[in-house]
Amino acid sequence: MPRYTYRCEACAATYNLIHSMSDRAVVCKECGESSLIRMPSNFISKTVASATDETFSDGHLVNEFIENTKKEIKSEKKNMTKDLEL
Repeated sequence: MPRYTYRCEACAATYNLIHSMSDRAVVCKECGESSLIRMPSNFISKTVASATDETFSDGHLVNEFIENTKKEIKSEKKNMTKDLEL
């Protein structure tokens, strides 16, 4: 399940909650007010922060993830083939 960061406008408390995408926190755990704002995720924050890096380009993180996943799949296929041969 995804993790969401919330900030209360009434008391400025900030905390993380893990829940499904269809759920949404409504009441602040600290003060009980119904003034929560869901903050951008850490992934977005890190991506925006990385945008100032000279080596950063659009889609860099996505392309890196895809390449790593391809390597993992290839490795798993080799292992499965070896297991089937035994």
